[in-house]
Amino acid sequence: MKESDSLEKQGAICPRGPFRKLTHLRTKGWMVAVHNDYRQGGQTMTFWLFTHATGYFVKGEGKTDDLALASCVKSARLFEVIEGIK
Repeated sequence: MKESDSLEKQGAICPRGPFRKLTHLRTKGWMVAVHNDYRQGGQTMTFWLFTHATGYFVKGEGKTDDLALASCVKSARLFEVIEGIK
């Protein structure tokens, strides 16, 4: 097994998942303020925080980048609808 295979199973490399979400956020004007990988209780976790020029921020946390970024996208879409962020 290659190292990249192991990382892909952990969600670290998945071009169709996390990177598509990351691209979506960036094209909507959200900028990465913080990205951190850490261990909590022995479990690998990841944290993302984005800011927008309007002054809003969104954050996501999860066991994989895909899960954490999905949370960010969900929150960002709420701001897009409520505040008309394009």
